[in-house]
Amino acid sequence: MLAQLKGNAETALGGRSVLSAVVGVPVNATPGMRAALTAASTRAGLQKIELLSEPVAAAIAALRELPEVATARTLGVYALGGRSFSFSVLRRLEAAPNPNPNPNPNPSPSP
Repeated sequence: MLAQLKGNAETALGGRSVLSAVVGVPVNATPGMRAALTAASTRAGLQKIELLSEPVAAAIAALRELPEVATARTLGVYALGGRSFSFSVLRRLEAAPNPNPNPNPNPSPSP
């Protein structure tokens, strides 16, 4: 299935090679399930795969696609699965201040 999805993506990208992917997995995916998915991605020709829980993947998509969500500091995401319900709370952290405010760390000596 991953090989087919990889091929579809490459076709949609005009023949460009797809070597990495981000895949949403159920929150309750076991380490064995995650390992199997990683092995399957290697067999499909992917060199790098990132596994994200489905609520986190949904939150990232919402942050990218919905302007009213993009500025939120706290976001709650729920996922209704076939036999499960999960809820994740994501909080945006402020960027750390620049420890070196000088834009030129090696200034030349003044004349």
